[in-house]
Amino acid sequence: MLQEQRYRELSEHLDAILPELAESARETQEREDKHQKRLYLLKAIRAVCHEMGFREVSPPAYATEGDRGSALQFRVDTRGRGRLDLALTLDGISSNSEISAQRCFEDFQELSRFLDAKFGIHTEFKMADGSPIYQPDARTAQELPKGQQGNVAGSTSPKP
Repeated sequence: MLQEQRYRELSEHLDAILPELAESARETQEREDKHQKRLYLLKAIRAVCHEMGFREVSPPAYATEGDRGSALQFRVDTRGRGRLDLALTLDGISSNSEISAQRCFEDFQELSRFLDAKFGIHTEFKMADGSPIYQPDARTAQELPKGQQGNVAGSTSPKP
């Protein structure tokens, strides 16, 4: 159209395309912002896990190699309580834990406290079905059988 000097028609096409490009740029920037926050969260979780005495079994890697939009996954050994698989998506955290439900509650509470105190990251961990993480009643608490597994999902937000 430019070579043919059809400027009016070219202008109309550009006018139609520009809003789509602006929306695409906004979405791209939003995803990049989420990715940068996720990288900060990853750094914080790794530091907190190290401070809690957990050993990293597998370093962070994308679920789909080369796809920055896929979950960042890694595994830590809680040294005596089981392994913890973590997956950080652009919208939250999920985990699969070999830790007994009672210990899982304690470890996730401690993880949340460290993240808040040291990095200003507020977390809210729940069971995969949305129910709260098991909280034992101090009067009747008993250790659950070793090896009971649980899936936990979390959300994060920076401290105001």
